[in-house]
Amino acid sequence: MKVYNEAANYGELEGYKDDQYAKAAEIHSRFYPLIESYVNPANEYTANVHSIALERQEKEMQQVKDAGYIIRYDMLKIMRLKNDILDAISEQSASS
Repeated sequence: MKVYNEAANYGELEGYKDDQYAKAAEIHSRFYPLIESYVNPANEYTANVHSIALERQEKEMQQVKDAGYIIRYDMLKIMRLKNDILDAISEQSASS
């Protein structure tokens, strides 16, 4: 958090105008590795939450179907398909 606060203060005080961004490069060299160390755990966490949500959605869909709520089941099925399509588009965009 110290590096973040330092970067924020540097920007707010417009210190870059006085040193032609020299301190910005130095701050960046310390800040960027912190961001990089966050990315993989955050992506793993997001993937796990997504997986749990899909499992819960499958259970809910089965319960709705078993209860005879066919319209609700079809609606959930369409929403699931929409999410699958959006996920595929996101994955395709990320790999491009």
